[in-house]
Amino acid sequence: MAMICAAIASNAQFAEAAEPTVVADLVVVLIDEASVSATTEGKVSEVRVQEGGTLVAGDLMLILDDQKAQIERSLADRSLRIAENRVAATDAVDAAEAEVAERDQLIREHAVRRELNRRRAANDLKIQAAQKAEAVSRNEWMRAKNARQNFSDAVSESEIDALHLALQRAELETLEAKFQREMAEIDVRLDNAFGETLRLKRETAEVALEAAKSAGQVRKLEAEMQRLQLELAQNDLEAHHLRSPIDGAVVAVHVRTGDWVRPGQVVARVINRDRLRVEGFAKAAHAQRLRDSNEVWILILQPNGDTGRFSGGRKFVSPEIDAVTGEVRFWIEFQNDGSVYPGSNARVEIR
Repeated sequence: MAMICAAIASNAQFAEAAEPTVVADLVVVLIDEASVSATTEGKVSEVRVQEGGTLVAGDLMLILDDQKAQIERSLADRSLRIAENRVAATDAVDAAEAEVAERDQLIREHAVRRELNRRRAANDLKIQAAQKAEAVSRNEWMRAKNARQNFSDAVSESEIDALHLALQRAELETLEAKFQREMAEIDVRLDNAFGETLRLKRETAEVALEAAKSAGQVRKLEAEMQRLQLELAQNDLEAHHLRSPIDGAVVAVHVRTGDWVRPGQVVARVINRDRLRVEGFAKAAHAQRLRDSNEVWILILQPNGDTGRFSGGRKFVSPEIDAVTGEVRFWIEFQNDGSVYPGSNARVEIR
């Protein structure tokens, strides 16, 4: 008898454990919905949707008067093209680089000439040769004069005059050689001065090249600014074309052609019933079972009186318990087969 009672008690406990926990008084709500708002003000020039129509994300819903935005975008596009052409034009940089290269070549040529003049200025061989020739002429003239004094018939007067003229010519050649050397030294000083001039001109050309490159950088920055201006103009133009942010059905259109809308004004509403959510409150004990359970079924009362049964998907159970009611807020997502509408009543079975 005791064994029979124990078996009956065990079966009763098993049956109680097998019974699912039911949380009722839940409501079906949307997950994906969008209120399409204007981001700029303007007059509605075209409405392309109507209530009940279906959309794909990105579909055009309505157009605001965009003539001004079209013109501004066109102007920004042309300004960008002009700026890009300026960037592509490198005439100033090319000319400055050519000027620097020319100055470098002149400096190299001048260095060769300066070295040649320096060596000429340092060469005193002509002076030495002239001085030697002068000494020889002087010696011959002196010997002829002495011979004439000692022996009147040894050297004629004309020969002495010729030797004297030769001496004078040798003296002049010595002076000419010294003069040429002084000129060569002056050329060296002139070369040094001209070399400094070339260096300054080269630095000037380098500055002009840097200025041309800087101007090129400025043109690049201007082109980048124009590119940003074009993006702003494009964004402003797109703001006049209101598109659906989600796939779904149009459930409300609040404006008509000719209406004036302002930023933030809701012009239409789009919903998607493919994924829905049941939400509500459960007792704290049931909430823990919701957290732990891997088998949750959603039962929804449909308009025709039938009850739809759906497997629960992603869920959220709040970690907070309401101090007054002792309940916990939760929601569970499910995939809609098209038969369930937001606002329907539902309950949840937890196994």
